[in-house]
Amino acid sequence: SFPVTGGVCGIPSTAIAVSVNLTVAQPAAAGSLTLYPGDAASPPTVSSINFAAGVVLTNNAIVLLATNGGTINVKNRSAGALHFVLDANGYFQ
Repeated sequence: SFPVTGGVCGIPSTAIAVSVNLTVAQPAAAGSLTLYPGDAASPPTVSSINFAAGVVLTNNAIVLLATNGGTINVKNRSAGALHFVLDANGYFQ
């Protein structure tokens, strides 16, 4: 779970969603990442980015924020480790 409001990433605590760029680097295995609100009961079945092993990929998304603290969860649906970069570039109120 990653905090993105309240001064973090320049996003105010009044934001309800964020615009992000997501980069996956050095994935050991194929898979997907799903971004979703930090207070959701479970991750949705849709992915935010799909990737193959060893391939660097970037995608953008609009993600709703948790209503109890402005967080985003990231679910790794890959059998391997990876690095990812989450770059918030805007918000919605």
